[in-house]
Amino acid sequence: MTETATKAEARTLLEASILKWGKKFGRETNAEMVDLITKIHEEEKKDYTGVKVQKAIKYGEDERQRLDVYYPADATPKSALPAVVFFHGGGMVFGDTDVTPLFHSHIGNFFASNRCILISATYRLLPQAAHPSGAEDAALAISWAISNSSKYGGSPSKSLTIVGHSAGGSITGTALWGGYLSLPTSAIPASILANSTFIFLSAGLWYDVLNPPTSINMAKYHRTDDVEKIRKEMPVALFKGAGKDVMSAWPRMRWFLSEWEFEEIVKGTE
Repeated sequence: MTETATKAEARTLLEASILKWGKKFGRETNAEMVDLITKIHEEEKKDYTGVKVQKAIKYGEDERQRLDVYYPADATPKSALPAVVFFHGGGMVFGDTDVTPLFHSHIGNFFASNRCILISATYRLLPQAAHPSGAEDAALAISWAISNSSKYGGSPSKSLTIVGHSAGGSITGTALWGGYLSLPTSAIPASILANSTFIFLSAGLWYDVLNPPTSINMAKYHRTDDVEKIRKEMPVALFKGAGKDVMSAWPRMRWFLSEWEFEEIVKGTE
């Protein structure tokens, strides 16, 4: 079988898996998708020799407060490249900067090979995590990126983009709309924040607090069985509850949904 045929076969298997699962999502579907997408990346055999990466850099004291930095091999502190900070998903129960050797590293390799620096951050998860730890971790990681990007050739003051996928979108939304990025501990200059862009990819902004697994996980994360309290603390509630004066200081924001999103993700974005 030729390399082209093998790659096509891998994509055919992924398409079949998407059709099989439809809008259903969980650990089983996630594991299958990761395996199939990793296979595609293996078959593509892309050359990323022009990319450097530094892994497991700490941005806080907890073991989960760490990040990886991908940057062009020829970048210097004077390169002034766009900086991107990425937060993975996983429902606050799983996920990491690297799920497999090619997943999520493909994101860092893509951006760095296109003259950006990519900071891929992870954060505290259940059972250790407790609201608002996700937002606090996001604020700390973004603050680290602003303070340290220039070492790798980035210029956050010129271009800073924050990307949150699924639960990663939940913690970045909470950090932004809950005011955690403006706290003295985050030390994020207002001018940089105002000129940044926040991208929410299939973000978990609304919680189905009446049905598992979200009802179970969010009760643990918010440390309460009071569904009304959880509803008041979920990202979409913070967004809707903000006044016009607060909203006027928010940066650019973009939301993206796929054609197979399940209801919980759609409700948080519509």
